[in-house]
Amino acid sequence: MKYLTDCYTRLKTYFFQPCNNIIFSGFLVKKAVVFFILGSTLFIANNNICAQRYAIYNYYFHDNFLMNPAAAGYNKLCTDIKAFHRMQWFGMEDAPTTQLLSFQTGISGNFAEGTYIYKDKNGSQDEFGLHQAFSYEIFFSKTQKTNFSMTFGLGASVNQHRIDETGFFGGDLTDPGITGGVESGWGYNLSTGLLFKFNFISLGMSVANLLDQNNPLYDAYNEPGLPTVYHFHLGAHFKHPNRELYWEPSIMYRESEKYDNRFDINVKGMVPSPLSENVWFWGAINYRRTMDYKFGKNLAIAATVGAAIRRLYAGLEYQFGLTNAQSQFGSAYQIVVGYKICKRDYGGIPCSERDYIMNLGENNKYKSKRKR
Repeated sequence: MKYLTDCYTRLKTYFFQPCNNIIFSGFLVKKAVVFFILGSTLFIANNNICAQRYAIYNYYFHDNFLMNPAAAGYNKLCTDIKAFHRMQWFGMEDAPTTQLLSFQTGISGNFAEGTYIYKDKNGSQDEFGLHQAFSYEIFFSKTQKTNFSMTFGLGASVNQHRIDETGFFGGDLTDPGITGGVESGWGYNLSTGLLFKFNFISLGMSVANLLDQNNPLYDAYNEPGLPTVYHFHLGAHFKHPNRELYWEPSIMYRESEKYDNRFDINVKGMVPSPLSENVWFWGAINYRRTMDYKFGKNLAIAATVGAAIRRLYAGLEYQFGLTNAQSQFGSAYQIVVGYKICKRDYGGIPCSERDYIMNLGENNKYKSKRKR
């Protein structure tokens, strides 16, 4: 009961009360309105969004930038490099695999950028792409007790789709649409997003691929249209009262016009090593649910364990599939490795805790009491 009371007091002190004291200048309001209108316009500009890149979006839990360009350079005082490798249906020939390398950093003032390259292979199809995003943050309030801002992001991507049809023929199979060779084509697109941050709470929304299909590989008249896909995410990070334990809960909802709607619940925790102040251990539990049925249906449960040694961190995720197909053909493994360089180094403490120390001052309530 005491823990619940402390959580309520924290929410009241750091969220509700400052909302009544924030005074917006005319200049900030005008900028906010302009960016909000521009972002909203881009969100509804096109209803035939394509190239969904779900394989990339599935990494969002480790970095929202991969789903929302407004989250590019979330901590502008740090340069962050991450590498991912995901394997599905382990042990099967031509099973789906995905590799991704991302880079984020602050540029100048409130500007930041994020870049990632990826390769995704699924059977005879594979995709290679490059994505570049820029974000700009508008602060409504930035004091030792209140940090309230809105970030607008724009991203551009180019990608190559490739289909290997050399193994499609067999027996009496004939199809005039199959060339028996390797076909490929390049396409390009845009994405946009908004991100609101209030102290330890963040709320974001994004939509990708605002342009029509322009890859010549899929320009045939009988190619099916691809749905508009929206992402909404809500997260928080906070320190356990009187303990060196940090929590980062979050939820994500994906809405699609033609199925593949999804709802996720995620919880991440970090604790320090008793042997060294520069070593931290972290873990996460993720619940994933498809919403394509009336009341939804269980999709998967994933668990991740990892460690951080000062600037270097790594983790291994195992996803246990809850569908019939996944129980028959196996689940998924994912490896994440990262390296972070910050202008002010606080050892191995979590990035979210470091945000408060840097942005809200040295005497804020959330500062870790460990010696550094």
